[in-house]
Amino acid sequence: TEILPDPILLTVDSTLFAELRLRQGRIEEAERLLEEGEQHPLALVPVARLRLLRGKTVAAEAMVERRLAPLAEHAPSACPLLPVLVEARLANGDLAGAVPAAERLGQIGRILRRDNVLALGELAAADVALAQRRDDDAVRRLHAGLDLLVGLGIPFEEGVARLKLGQLLARERPEIAVEEARR
Repeated sequence: TEILPDPILLTVDSTLFAELRLRQGRIEEAERLLEEGEQHPLALVPVARLRLLRGKTVAAEAMVERRLAPLAEHAPSACPLLPVLVEARLANGDLAGAVPAAERLGQIGRILRRDNVLALGELAAADVALAQRRDDDAVRRLHAGLDLLVGLGIPFEEGVARLKLGQLLARERPEIAVEEARR
């Protein structure tokens, strides 16, 4: 008898690989990986990120909002969804909607006392501050997020934060900007 792979495990694997491909900038490969399991709950974050990358920002926002709607305000399961919601709302020009989403992520991190969630909350708040043209606050938030990320072993998020920090510092402190970007 032939042993068939478990469809749930295939979906989990495809979802994880799709997320990795998105982070690598290999969008077409991520899209192929998500085709079959796109409706699976685990695929929501990479599918929403894919929509954002494809410029379908309203669809990405709606997907995440639908998933967040039944969740309690401080539900831990909201943590992976909220950064995507912040990004989608900022992409849609909804700064007023991005602020509470970033704040909610920070509140969940404080309640859970989880540095990874606190760091994501700081990074989301930095994105909001950038959109509001509050560069000093964005730098402060990026530093706070980096302080939390350094010991967590989450190199992708740390790298993204360092690049953003480097871009922000490039005009006024070019030596530090280059060092942050290099790191």
